Amino acid sequence: MKRPAKYLAVVMAAALLLAGTTVMMAQAQAKDSEADLYTAWYNEKDVAKKADVAKKYLEKYPKGQYAAYMQQSVTEYQFQQFAAAWQGHNSADLFNRAKEFLASPPEGVESITFLYWPALESHRLTRTKDYTLAKDGRDFTQKAIAEIEAGKVPAMVQDKAKWDGGEKNKVLGVLYQNLGLIDVHDKSMDQAITNLQKALAVDSKEPYSAFQLGLIFQGKYDEDLKKYNALTDKESPDAKAQLDVIHTDADNTIDALGRFLALTEGQTQWSSQRNSVDAVLKEYWKTRHPEDPNGAQKAVDKYKTPAGTSATGN
Repeated sequence: MKRPAKYLAVVMAAALLLAGTTVMMAQAQAKDSEADLYTAWYNEKDVAKKADVAKKYLEKYPKGQYAAYMQQSVTEYQFQQFAAAWQGHNSADLFNRAKEFLASPPEGVESITFLYWPALESHRLTRTKDYTLAKDGRDFTQKAIAEIEAGKVPAMVQDKAKWDGGEKNKVLGVLYQNLGLIDVHDKSMDQAITNLQKALAVDSKEPYSAFQLGLIFQGKYDEDLKKYNALTDKESPDAKAQLDVIHTDADNTIDALGRFLALTEGQTQWSSQRNSVDAVLKEYWKTRHPEDPNGAQKAVDKYKTPAGTSATGN
């Protein structure tokens, strides 16, 4: 039985189409072969495109003979972007890139590397009263503290001797201070006191932590005084206990403000704060020490460095 010429033409066309598709697929596969991807990566000059080729290679050949080179290429590009976000204070991008790194840390890279900069950036934001990224900032700061206290050293630290000789404590002071500032914003005052006191424990020369503690204790004093004044029987056990709380608040305020004034003496950048703090300190001192109304300077002298003693260290 003869096949119609039209039918044979359709069969031949289909065969040609199938053959063409097979050739195209083979060409595409050849283009994405391990050797060709390596060549494309090697010849690419644009760092972003180079990283894209490396990612494609790793997806297709995760255990390929060039996988180590490709992973290094991707990591270097990611770190460049991470560093650029830090230098440009692109906070959201910095935090996101850090989280991306930490989700799958590159082999041989300590996690502290991707915690240190976001933690410092979070402190910068809180000092400028920008709390839009406070939740992530707290997380990065807490993790950075844990890593540093465990003995990890950020990769960007150039001088290990200086780090161990004082820089480490200054950084920890900044990080604990940051947690305290976030706590204040979240109205977690007891936790703020704990973190600011930790900040001063590791870096006793940082005045801002003392200043913030003074503000917190003033607030506690005002609140506790209202509770005391609301009690009708001032001779009751509750009233006497509340009076003890008020006295503790006042003593803590005096201590923090005296410390601030001692640490900022001669520093013109703190002039406006020093004037107001000095006046508040004197009022609190008179309240607590009516027998010595002009002795507020004693609270300052307590924290002054004795003559002939080095001002460095804690």
